[in-house]
Amino acid sequence: MTIPQIILDSSDGDNVCIDFAIDGNLPWFKGHFPGFPILPGVVQLDWAARIASERFGFSATPREVLKLKFKSVIIPPTEVKLTLSRISPVEVQFEFTSAQQQHSSGKLRYAGRDG
Repeated sequence: MTIPQIILDSSDGDNVCIDFAIDGNLPWFKGHFPGFPILPGVVQLDWAARIASERFGFSATPREVLKLKFKSVIIPPTEVKLTLSRISPVEVQFEFTSAQQQHSSGKLRYAGRDG
């Protein structure tokens, strides 16, 4: 699964902020749902997990989803910000927001060095 166009990308150690352009032509909108396209929650979770793994140097996907909350749908076209914060050596919080609105948030736990 690929990520959409990145508009802005910034980080400072344990924090990453990425702004995406969410376009209605992205493949995740096909069939979800005809006439009312929304970005599936599983796609938001995948983007957060994959980018956290990449940016924070985890070798695999998360071992566990500790928290996950969906508050409002993401409807194209829009700009969405993903904020990732490493809160421990193996835990990352994420949040998707746009225009002062929270779309989803969660906490992921990755495997430690001992597995």
